[in-house]
Amino acid sequence: MGENETVTVPFPLEIVTDRLILRSPELSHAEPMYEAKQESIPELRQWMPWAREETDIEKGKENIRKAIDEFKAQTAFWILLFDRKTGQLVGSSGYPRVNLSVPKVEIGYWLRTSRTGEGLCTEAVIAQTQYAFETLHVQRVEIRCDDNNERSWRVAQRTGFTLEGILRRDCLDLDGRPRNTRVYSMLPEEWESGSR
Repeated sequence: MGENETVTVPFPLEIVTDRLILRSPELSHAEPMYEAKQESIPELRQWMPWAREETDIEKGKENIRKAIDEFKAQTAFWILLFDRKTGQLVGSSGYPRVNLSVPKVEIGYWLRTSRTGEGLCTEAVIAQTQYAFETLHVQRVEIRCDDNNERSWRVAQRTGFTLEGILRRDCLDLDGRPRNTRVYSMLPEEWESGSR
């Protein structure tokens, strides 16, 4: 990238993998998103703040509107995951934190409970990492997660990210207790060498 170039993520965005279609959010996704979240609340409420706050479809629509606004403003890029064969919304991922001056992005993710254990999250993370390096030309991709959230950090390991460290008592968990945060990263040269 040239010195004066900036990274931009097009809206709408669509990335297709073997089993998934990754799409930027639309208001029409509010109902299937709400359904997926409601199915998964018991598993997600210990990790995701919204799993404790989003109680009805209207709040879900408000969150979709916010996600669309953030996408267009280039401040955060939530991406919804759809099963390519059935069209079912299976979860959400994306780049919730970006620093376009470096540029770098962080990938976040969750899957609906009935679709965990199929490797879909791994597939989505690989696709987004590829997009970040090959299309956005970022210099760093991160995954951060609660040290206790083993399912989440196993995805980072499976996709070839390097554990840089565990930030001890880095922030508070959703119950207000100090928690440790795992920080994983991948750099463009690691992606290109196929060290995943």
